[in-house]
Amino acid sequence: MPVGILDNDFRDPDLDRYVDRVCEYEPAVGVIGDAHDAAEVRSYVRTIRDLEASFPDTEFIVVPKCWAAIEAIPDDIVIAFTVPVGPIQHTHTPLVFSENGYQFLLW
Repeated sequence: MPVGILDNDFRDPDLDRYVDRVCEYEPAVGVIGDAHDAAEVRSYVRTIRDLEASFPDTEFIVVPKCWAAIEAIPDDIVIAFTVPVGPIQHTHTPLVFSENGYQFLLW
């Protein structure tokens, strides 16, 4: 059965384990992980570039956690944002705003 999306476990991220799973499952989409700073983005981008050589049809995604991470992600890599995990339910109206040339939808 084909794997549509492969996500790195945000509670226990392990880049080596993730790369092994990409090689095993060849997903259509790969969420490589949460980037908490520009250095982490650079590490993910190096890994993505290596993986793209073997898996050119996989769309890899980085989840930035700060402005520095957003700004460090190259334009050809997809950025995704997380949905909060937990018992809190969102009850307010979504807010759309733009900053630094990026547009965001917040719940």
